[in-house]
Amino acid sequence: MGIAVLTALLTTLVVEYFAKPQLEARKERLIHNRNQIEEVIFLFQELGLTLGSLGFNKKADFRKLASYIEKQVEHALLVAEKLQAAIPRLQLKYALKNKKHIASGMILMGELLAALYSLQEATAKAKEKEIENYLAKISSLKSSLELVDYTFELSRHSWAHKLVNGKEASNKSLKLQQSLEAMGHKLD
Repeated sequence: MGIAVLTALLTTLVVEYFAKPQLEARKERLIHNRNQIEEVIFLFQELGLTLGSLGFNKKADFRKLASYIEKQVEHALLVAEKLQAAIPRLQLKYALKNKKHIASGMILMGELLAALYSLQEATAKAKEKEIENYLAKISSLKSSLELVDYTFELSRHSWAHKLVNGKEASNKSLKLQQSLEAMGHKLD
């Protein structure tokens, strides 16, 4: 009886002092990595919604909408810059495994930021034709942004939850890559 109690006590102490801290650290690391991916996905969605609010009637009076456009563009720029800062903070293992869609996301962010800054400048100068052109470009980029957001969602599920097996994830990723390339976004 004494040996069984001593063995149980020793096992409990070993688990409590050696294994449990490592398990807790691993759990915290997994939660942190998951939160980073969630932040990127949330920012993609927030940016998509903000850009969607810029798609109003082309016959609208831009002078009346100038302050609205300026506010939305400022918010979109803020979110895009947060997103551009959040993507490189993703865990290295995740980033290496998903480098194609991360690269396409960063390329798209560069194009989008350029269009947003140009739209901001055109709005400040009240150049209606330029405003229309940049709104059309942003609308096109928003479609690509939705595809990139979808690839982050897909990779999150296949990476974190193992819901999608590798072959199926590769096929969906290939289809998304082809869709992005058809819209003029090369992923080389």
